[in-house]
Amino acid sequence: MKRTIILSIVATVLLMSLVAVMAAVHSETPNDPRVNPDANACYTGGAMAGKCGLDDQLWIAGWYFIRLQYGTISRDQFPDAYKWLLSSPPATTQEVVPTPTLKPCFSPGSLTNQEQLCFRSPN
Repeated sequence: MKRTIILSIVATVLLMSLVAVMAAVHSETPNDPRVNPDANACYTGGAMAGKCGLDDQLWIAGWYFIRLQYGTISRDQFPDAYKWLLSSPPATTQEVVPTPTLKPCFSPGSLTNQEQLCFRSPN
């Protein structure tokens, strides 16, 4: 009888120690998909933290979403089934490049116009 009680107490203590160790290991693992294959935007600190609950589809979308945020996948690699989660892609702006033209320009430091290379904005 004493032996059974002692064995059950030892087993309980070992089980509790194992649970504590597992919890500590998980909390030390960063939520970064570059170092943690289980990283998910639904975890604490992620963009979807507290929004996923028990919805499996949100957890799957969160797995892809954090990889998109960290740049390990592109928008094109994001599954179509979860693209509703993404905002519209940023509008591309055309870079304004000055067009060189030869025309008379005012030369600082002189009172006369001289032929020199000037830059003109396309607008």
